[in-house]
Amino acid sequence: MALKRRSRPRLAVWLRIYAVVGIAAALVLLGIGTWLFRWPGFAVSHIDVVGNDVVSSDEIIARARIEPGQNVWLLNLANVQRRIEAVPYVAHASVARRFPSGVTVLITERAPDGCIVAGRTLNFTIDTESRVLALGCSSELPRFDVALSVRPHPGDFVTDVRLRRLQADVHLLADPHRFAYFDFDRFGGFEATLSNGIVVSFGADDRLREKEDLITPILQTQGHPLSDVKELDLRVSAVPVVVYRTLKEIPLRFQDSEGSSHNM
Repeated sequence: MALKRRSRPRLAVWLRIYAVVGIAAALVLLGIGTWLFRWPGFAVSHIDVVGNDVVSSDEIIARARIEPGQNVWLLNLANVQRRIEAVPYVAHASVARRFPSGVTVLITERAPDGCIVAGRTLNFTIDTESRVLALGCSSELPRFDVALSVRPHPGDFVTDVRLRRLQADVHLLADPHRFAYFDFDRFGGFEATLSNGIVVSFGADDRLREKEDLITPILQTQGHPLSDVKELDLRVSAVPVVVYRTLKEIPLRFQDSEGSSHNM
């Protein structure tokens, strides 16, 4: 006898079966997901801040603006990172979830690189990218005489070509702390003022370290008091020139009873 062949379910039947199973599975997953998102165990309970030194952890947490009890799954980490990096001293912030209810913020801070002297009482601390870190300056920082058309605020980047060039030149010096100010002369040459008021004209930006090494030997061989020296011209390092103050510029001196010299 011929065997009867089983009839195969039609394609539409199988599709309906798969559709029902798929919808049921999706509903189950949706329910599980909804339960997980609403589970109190995922509510943010602590934020750990590491890597910060200048900026306080309290300020970073405040800038992050993570609401207490907010679900850790629903945090927009990119937005949290941008808010923290708006803090002037923060160079980079890495934000990560720590399940079930924690957040870790890893901070990389900016380092002060110099001071913009924009007026008698208007100074700004900046970093290597010319970002304003704070109002006011430490006396230990290199000071740049820069005229700013717009007053910056902490967190702003100063886009001034002269300033960026000054910072680059200062980084080429061996001991920038011996100078009080840095500027450019009327010809665009780099110049620096020593703490005793003597202006050192370096000229072009090349061979700055070599020219810097000439300062101390030249000043040590001066027969005049250093207060008489107005400028040290090193634009041509092979032929350095010492410029003295005029009689009107030289401080008046007198002799005391022991014969020593004093300035008035």
